[in-house]
Amino acid sequence: MNTGHDLYIKDQLANDDSIWKICSWHKAQNLMQVESKSNEVGWAPYEECRKGGAIVATAHEHSYQRTHLMDNFETQSIASTSKVLQLEMGKTVAFVSGLGGRSVKLTFDAPTANPWWASVYTSAQGANFGALFCEFNKDGDENKAHCYFKDIDGVITDEFDILAAEPVPVVGITVPAEQQSVTFQEALDILGSTGVILPLVDSTTGGFSAGTFDKVGAEQLTFTWSEPPDAFDIPAGFNGSVPVVTMNGVDEFADTPDADYWSPGDGAADTPFSIGAWFYQEHLSGGVTVYALLTKMDFTDGHTAREWSLLADKSPRMRLCEESSNGRQDRFVSPGSKSIKGFLHLVATYSGSGGASGVKIYIEGARIDKSTDTGGSYTAMENTDCLVRLGYWQGTPGGDEYLRGKIAGGALGPGFVYKELTDAEVKSLYELGKKLLQLP
Repeated sequence: MNTGHDLYIKDQLANDDSIWKICSWHKAQNLMQVESKSNEVGWAPYEECRKGGAIVATAHEHSYQRTHLMDNFETQSIASTSKVLQLEMGKTVAFVSGLGGRSVKLTFDAPTANPWWASVYTSAQGANFGALFCEFNKDGDENKAHCYFKDIDGVITDEFDILAAEPVPVVGITVPAEQQSVTFQEALDILGSTGVILPLVDSTTGGFSAGTFDKVGAEQLTFTWSEPPDAFDIPAGFNGSVPVVTMNGVDEFADTPDADYWSPGDGAADTPFSIGAWFYQEHLSGGVTVYALLTKMDFTDGHTAREWSLLADKSPRMRLCEESSNGRQDRFVSPGSKSIKGFLHLVATYSGSGGASGVKIYIEGARIDKSTDTGGSYTAMENTDCLVRLGYWQGTPGGDEYLRGKIAGGALGPGFVYKELTDAEVKSLYELGKKLLQLP
């Protein structure tokens, strides 16, 4: 087969839920080795492997070299220089291991200096024959591997750890309508009569090709995507029966026009309410400090309009704001209070008491809030004209903030309800999610 390799790779990775995925071929691109080999593969296969979170294993060149964690092979964009490589859809590593015993090639100085190389071992470094070894299921953790290049004299010249990406959702599967209605009803029974769920999928097809989706529950308002999720950088798909949308942290989001339903305060008093979502915690790393899950906040110069937000950074939190007084009330989880690999269930409830003391934060069905942060004077939120946004917080002091990572939809989609959920109700929502996501 001389063509279509990239499409084949994309299809195979999209339809596989293995913990570890490896793309392996013999030859390489010129910039993916440190000798004088020409472009012999094309960038598309590299990029499809990266998008699917698969390790890229090559040879051909008679030396050894490994990249840092990359978020674009074609432009040689480095995601991280850490020796602990956290794979995810869109971030991976490539290596050349070609010291099998025939000869050792001399590297060229310029390619060696390229910043994307984490390790280079050629005749210029006194290379000997050897191989790259990777021990998977390291320390009994099926999501961890320890790798090292060892030559025939027992010398280890490169050593690093890899953490597996979450399995890629299978693209193109839709959930039968009867199954959707049953699970939605389970969730709505817990939320109560004022509750709504954001399913993320089109209500007619159950898929991601539409540019809009309607809420399920008390209010039938429509969200509009920045573009259809099946056209996102990483196309949306399903984790089992659960719709999953992966947002790129740059320009992918959804919003809905202002409506009175979304304003729990009138400037004089607040009404109790709760917000929750399932998202993928391993994306809480790197330079972005705020991951906006669901917000009614706008910091645009000349037109600020702030009410509430559910944020997921290293300290997941609910924020309440009184616009006219510039008042702010935060309740959050201290960094390191909870460390869970995979999908995480976050819920924030508010008693309407007029401040952060009335907020409770729950992770994995258990209350875990630790800290309060306030600023200015606060009586109650005000009913502003701000849009409600999924995965986007507009015009923050540091610039727009977007969600970078996965968020679950369907019956597990972000929820909003006009009541302070009880401990038991939050636990029931968590248990429903565990069942649908098939979590232990």
